[in-house]
Amino acid sequence: MARGIFNGAYRVRFGILQRDNFTCQYCGRSAPDVILHVDHKIAVVDGGTDEDENLITACSACNIGKEHLRYSVAEKTKKRRPAPTQMRILNFVKDNECVGYMEISEKLGMPKTLVGKNLTKLKEKGLVYNKDFKWFVVKAEVKC
Repeated sequence: MARGIFNGAYRVRFGILQRDNFTCQYCGRSAPDVILHVDHKIAVVDGGTDEDENLITACSACNIGKEHLRYSVAEKTKKRRPAPTQMRILNFVKDNECVGYMEISEKLGMPKTLVGKNLTKLKEKGLVYNKDFKWFVVKAEVKC
């Protein structure tokens, strides 16, 4: 679906910038130090969509510099910090204390496999841990 000025393009753009904390997802630089763009992870000509999951915040230099690169190549160069999906899961675990991955999947409306994969990545980064099939944020004093 094409998004124009009159059907929410500015609102979508601001939502993506806000979701990514006004930070380039490739190099980690943030506003107001750089000009930010909303870019497609997978170009529309390559089959990408205008859906939020395919949009990402990029600074001018990264957006122009990756003009002919695929997202997977550019992904390897970005700073290693939780991806937006991982941040949603991490924030949910923080807000809801100890939860199982099934509950996370249901409440966030994400497939169980996606939740499981991202919880594993967060665990590898040392941000969460699990005990008795419940997930906790590291260094949070939580009792279940």
